[in-house]
Amino acid sequence: MEAKEGQILEERVLFQGKWLSLYQVDTKIGEKVIKNYEVVKRTTHIDKPFDGVTVIPIVKFKEKKSHLLLISQYRPPINQFCLEFPAGLIEDGETLLDCCRREVKEETGYTIDRLIGMPGDERSAPVVHISPWISKQTSVVYLAIIDGDAEENQNLKQSLDPAEVINLHTCLLYTSDA
Repeated sequence: MEAKEGQILEERVLFQGKWLSLYQVDTKIGEKVIKNYEVVKRTTHIDKPFDGVTVIPIVKFKEKKSHLLLISQYRPPINQFCLEFPAGLIEDGETLLDCCRREVKEETGYTIDRLIGMPGDERSAPVVHISPWISKQTSVVYLAIIDGDAEENQNLKQSLDPAEVINLHTCLLYTSDA
């Protein structure tokens, strides 16, 4: 019989930083014991089954083709820009939808018109594990529809954190009858 869930036998803190902690974990899955596995955890984890959101924004226009909106963000661990969707950590007391709106506004300057996600409340929202081989970090993915003709989306201004360097990219979306 295949084991479906493991058991944490012991967890030791190796390092505690502002944003991340490094742990050494001993686990057991079925009859197999795994010792000294290194795990990264966010120190900012709140009392929810997810850490943040990832938003797939589509900018729609009346007179031209829709665009997929992407960002490239400088990431110090790889010392280069990384092509991504807008994303971020949920703040204490913030809803998933509010977090989506805030992150897209901060990182792109756009105001979301409509969000499309999975039905259900936040406790049952499906989560994506970002890097399960090293971390417990999770994200909930939403599709955002942005009215590219709306007045608030004409003069875009990002509101980046001091440690963020983010560029905006758009890709034309094509449809197919296939």
